[in-house]
Amino acid sequence: IQNEFYPNNYITMHHDATYDARDRRFKIMNYDLYLKDNKRWQLDIGQRYTYNDDNLLTTQLTYKFNPKWRAVVYDRLNIDTGVWQEQQYSLVRDLHSWEVEISYNDRKGYEDSGTTVWVIFRLKAFPSVAIDGKSSYNERKVGPGGYQN
Repeated sequence: IQNEFYPNNYITMHHDATYDARDRRFKIMNYDLYLKDNKRWQLDIGQRYTYNDDNLLTTQLTYKFNPKWRAVVYDRLNIDTGVWQEQQYSLVRDLHSWEVEISYNDRKGYEDSGTTVWVIFRLKAFPSVAIDGKSSYNERKVGPGGYQN
């Protein structure tokens, strides 16, 4: 089951779910809400429920201070336990043909739990080629053949 709703240029809602007919229950349910002003900020809020596993609330706030600087705050909360599983704070500087990002990340409840600070250099012409280990809110994009992450 998958639904996407665009009431205007500032709001997008997405829902997808996997239903197990044999067990008569939803195995996975995702709800995402994307709010943006198309100029300075974007707020992404999502919930992911996985049967017999976890129930996560994820948020990401991006704020553009000016054409050269933006900040990104990413958080993931386990709703069942009340534990913040991950928090990440990033500052990004546009350097015309490339970007530099400094990030602070704190993870709890994973094998690789701990605190990490790193610097990422990203070519703007090839944004998906960045070598990094960051977490971010994964906004769904429409592509050939349907929705892709």
